[in-house]
Order: sequence, then C-alpha cells, then structure tokens
Amino acid sequence: MTRMRRVLAMALAVMLVFLMFDNIFMPRVAHAGGAIQIRDAKLKWVTTDYDGIPERLLLKKEYDNGDTFSVQYQMDIVLTGAEAHEPGSIRITAPKQIFHQRSSRPDGSVQTEGYGNMTFPVPSTPTDGSSWHWEDTGDGRYVIVNDVTIDAAASLMFPCTITGLQPNRLVDMLPSDPLKVTVEVTAKDGMKDTMDT
Repeated sequence: MTRMRRVLAMALAVMLVFLMFDNIFMPRVAHAGGAIQIRDAKLKWVTTDYDGIPERLLLKKEYDNGDTFSVQYQMDIVLTGAEAHEPGSIRITAPKQIFHQRSSRPDGSVQTEGYGNMTFPVPSTPTDGSSWHWEDTGDGRYVIVNDVTIDAAASLMFPCTITGLQPNRLVDMLPSDPLKVTVEVTAKDGMKDTMDT
C-alpha cells in the first residue's frame, strides 16, 4: 500500500511539473479586447472565372473589341468581438487596379500602370446617412472605412465592380494581378486584428 502511494504521489508530482511548464511556456496571442475581432474574410468572383483561382480573374473573350464591359467580385466579412466597432475602426483595403492594358510600344511590352476603374457601392466621402465611405490611399490602393458604429458581431458584404474595360486594350492570355483584400479592425484599447482574403 505504501509503495502504491509513493508511485501515485510521484505520478501526480510529474503531472504538476508538466502543467506548470506548459503554462509558463505556452505561447500567447494578444487580440483586441482579449478576443479575435475578425472571424472570416473571403473574396469571390461574381463574374465567371475561367481558371478557378479565386485570387485572380481569367476571362474569355465574350465581347467585341470596342465594347466596354465590367467585372464584379464580392467581399464577405464576418466580425466578432466583445464590443461594438466604433466609427473609423474598420478598414478594408483593396488594390486600385488588377488589370494591365496593351502597350503601343513597338516591342509589345506590357504597360505597368493599371487599367479599369474599381468602384464600390459606398460614397467617396462621409455623407449624412452613409454607413461607409472609401478613400484613395495614394499608393495604388483604396480603403473602405466605417462611418457609424457597427455591432460587435456583424456580417458585411461589399459587391465591387471594375468598370471601363475593353477587350482590345487588355493583354491577351494574361490573368489579372492577384486580388487580395485586407481587413483591419482596431479595438477601443488600440489593439489591431488583421486578416487577408
């Protein structure tokens, strides 16, 4: 009986030591308000994508060369957290352009500047009655910012359209640049949570 007590006491002591070390060395991740603010951020093409890679768009020629057409994608974002998201605390960043146009240069090289106009269903400046607005960051990106308080748990959906495209101005057999959207939420205590699509 005494021997069994010693073995049991030893086993408990070893378990206690492992638990102490596990708590001491366990990595900790700091999130705003002690909780994750962004549960999910996804992007999907509404326009038919012919290569199935969600980060870029491959189009088949369905238009006459002089026709202007648009393509559309959608951002789906799920927020969470313990507190409501104050105005200006949610920032959704997207590239200004993802397509390139043909060059008129004799060597046929691709122009580096983008082509097409990214449009969002929100105004470009805060206005009465608007919940969101977009801003030009000046570095080739747009950012959508909340103008009103958003509930702690919220599902957001933004359809975005790229307008002003013409088949005869796009580079043949070149998919778009990667389309990556970044969502950033800042809590009242200044802690940030960020997620890319």
